[in-house]
Amino acid sequence: MSFLKDKKTWFIAGLIIIQFFLSFIFPAFEADNSCQHSADYFLNTNAERMSNIFSVSSGEVGLTKMFFTFFPNYRVICDSMSFLFLAKDWPWSYLQRNIYIDHPLYNFFAFLLIKPAQLLLGQVNYPVIFGAFMAVNYVLFFLTALFLYRLFKELLSEKVGFLSTVLFIFSPFSHSMINQPTSSGAMEVFVVMSALFLLWLYYKKPNSTKLLLFSLLFGFLMLGKQIAALILFILILSIYFKRIKEGLVFVFIQFIPTVLWYLFVRLGLGLPFLMINVSSYDQGTWFLKSEYWTVAKMGHIILTALPNFFGTVVYGFFLIPLVLAVYGLYKIELKHKYLISALFCFSFLALFIGMKYFRPSLTFLIFPLVYPAAAYAIFDITERLKIINKKYSVLFFYGILLLIFLISNGNIYDFGVWQMMGV
Repeated sequence: MSFLKDKKTWFIAGLIIIQFFLSFIFPAFEADNSCQHSADYFLNTNAERMSNIFSVSSGEVGLTKMFFTFFPNYRVICDSMSFLFLAKDWPWSYLQRNIYIDHPLYNFFAFLLIKPAQLLLGQVNYPVIFGAFMAVNYVLFFLTALFLYRLFKELLSEKVGFLSTVLFIFSPFSHSMINQPTSSGAMEVFVVMSALFLLWLYYKKPNSTKLLLFSLLFGFLMLGKQIAALILFILILSIYFKRIKEGLVFVFIQFIPTVLWYLFVRLGLGLPFLMINVSSYDQGTWFLKSEYWTVAKMGHIILTALPNFFGTVVYGFFLIPLVLAVYGLYKIELKHKYLISALFCFSFLALFIGMKYFRPSLTFLIFPLVYPAAAYAIFDITERLKIINKKYSVLFFYGILLLIFLISNGNIYDFGVWQMMGV
């Protein structure tokens, strides 16, 4: 618990609170049917399906309207309603709506907060459930930022680790997703950063017990969001560093939590284990279909994969941190830095090809590579400018941070680039 004595831990917690308020006051949203005005969505004036899910009392209507008074521009992603519904009576709610059953962890975390309120109040409706999800988002973003700080505090330096965390907190992704009750946000970054932090803890002092715990915890994280790129990344690392036995044991054991959840769904709930992204969009299975095995289609996929990947990476970070990261990676003195960076990017490239689309909010998941390198570059350039003129170094340091902050914390969708690209 020594991290609690670190003042920067509490400073990080405060910065996330600031980002929370900024995300509600200056929300980022798409001006289409994928996002609805919160007043229409939550008060059932434009969403009739709500009537079959929640009954909102007059007091709650008043509370909700007060929320809209303070944050009139807030929009909610329409898919969020399914998460709100599933968390209320988790896991039995799947019997009424079998959706997102392949990644139940986000709903489970919200349920842990909702259940005590349900026992206390007897009935919980939208305001309590929405509040529970916002609390979950806060904790997940805080843990993500804390793991990012601690990992690169050890790998590089305390100041680089802290600035990396600041860049992450005030990033386009954090600003647009921290206020959304959906697993395509807080849970994704939490899974990526937690997996890398656990991998680092295992790497420092490996043994069979730690391998078992690491693999099981990693498998538990996969119930939050099945980011297969992480499995591929760890497996390739184990092959390159000639620790193939550990890699194979990891791959096998990390499936155990998913298998146990699958058995509960099939035997306990009596439901099919639906993976909506697979059944509806052929993600991960499209290459098994003969319709894709034509010269034209495969040629299109091969020719567009890298441009789409690099394009969405640029859009995901709004270029400036990416340019700094390239310079920072060159200057950082770490063994195997290019290999590990390349393998990390390759693993996500393979994932997005398998998913059959690229999107800036997904390619942003390489943030543990980008932001530490960018932070290192900022400090390195600042020190070099001090030699010329101290005023230049101060102007650069605060100017570049202000520029990144302003670009990242507006409505990023207004730029017209935070969109999906198909393969």
